[in-house]
Amino acid sequence: MSIKRKSSSKKEVLGLLIIGLVLCLIFLTYKHYHKKNLNLAADRGSQPVAKGTTSIPIQHQVTTNNGTTAGGGVLDKNGQTSGSLPPSALWVVSDSGNLTLQQPSPNTIVHSGDTLSGLAKVNSVQFILTDNSVGLIAQGNLNVVNGKFSGTLQFTPHSSNGKLEIYHPNPANGAEEDIIEIDVNFQP
Repeated sequence: MSIKRKSSSKKEVLGLLIIGLVLCLIFLTYKHYHKKNLNLAADRGSQPVAKGTTSIPIQHQVTTNNGTTAGGGVLDKNGQTSGSLPPSALWVVSDSGNLTLQQPSPNTIVHSGDTLSGLAKVNSVQFILTDNSVGLIAQGNLNVVNGKFSGTLQFTPHSSNGKLEIYHPNPANGAEEDIIEIDVNFQP
């Protein structure tokens, strides 16, 4: 009887080990496909919500394709916008709700001279515009007036697509908070 008992115990241990490995595999697969991704917007009602976290303070350098400093930036309009805004379903909202990017909309063509605008529950908003060829092509700071920010973008693209990131700089340490990042397109 003791021989059958040992064999049975080994089978039970092996079975539990297999079940444990299967559960670990399921857990790791779940974590891989459900981790937070800063480039993806989740749907909250009809408005996309950008996933963002606080990062360490970063000094950004605007460069050209030959590595020299370029002058891309923004002409601050202090919250004043002209023309019509895209439908609110295309606006992107930060996780906290402190920032809302109204324009440009994700995956649209952005030209130098276009408006960057939105809503904010903070005092100032900063942006970074990169293209996929040379990296950073414009950056700047926008004042928030009566809960709105706006400015005219000034840049020279070197590729046909890139990213626009807006965020609120933490006044205590300069860290990027309430990050919204969208893909944009250019006509170089």
